[in-house]
Amino acid sequence: ELSERAPSLDIQNYMSLIRAAGRDRDVSRAFVVLERLRASGVPLDIAAYNCVLDVCVSAGDMKRARELLAEIKNISTPDVITYNTLMKGYCSNSDIKGARALLKEMEEAGHRPNDVSYNCLLNASVSSGSGNFHDAWETIAMMEKAGVAVDHYTISIMMKALKKVRNQKDVNQVLQLLDRAGLDVCADEILLNTVLETCIRHRETRRLDSILTNFMKSFMDENRK
Repeated sequence: ELSERAPSLDIQNYMSLIRAAGRDRDVSRAFVVLERLRASGVPLDIAAYNCVLDVCVSAGDMKRARELLAEIKNISTPDVITYNTLMKGYCSNSDIKGARALLKEMEEAGHRPNDVSYNCLLNASVSSGSGNFHDAWETIAMMEKAGVAVDHYTISIMMKALKKVRNQKDVNQVLQLLDRAGLDVCADEILLNTVLETCIRHRETRRLDSILTNFMKSFMDENRK
């Protein structure tokens, strides 16, 4: 009501109204605000469209999300955030096929998928059903081939996925991925806890001892400082 009575609003005011609609999962209201923004004469950039797209995705309305992407392509240029936002929607619905197609569409549009793109797809792969490790490893292979570094999010996702499996081969592969990534496990609390939990569950005592030794060494070094 205040926004309707105000003589003028700037772009940040409109963005706040769109985000408020997103918190209520009210897609229609977000589009009403977008229409008001267009009619206001305030310069409209891709960030505003991405904000409305996020509302569609958060509400699970992928039909309107795709329609909005088509509209964006006609009047502006989608960016990496545009595609990653839509990617989040496909992955939330466990639509791995749709997410992979979007990844290809993103590349064809001249945008290089980043760690967010691949980790989102990876998480969807291992979260579906009992955890699809075949799709997960395909995603990691794509990620490494594209030169996108495996990071602590990637490792954490794969470690959590091991909760659903008992195959020692899968465990060994994930631990090898951790070694290949060269990450400092002790530098990230979430990653450290996830790796420790995995080692305990799968009785990887030698690695567990090594990690705990390094952690205590880092702890002592930090205290000396």
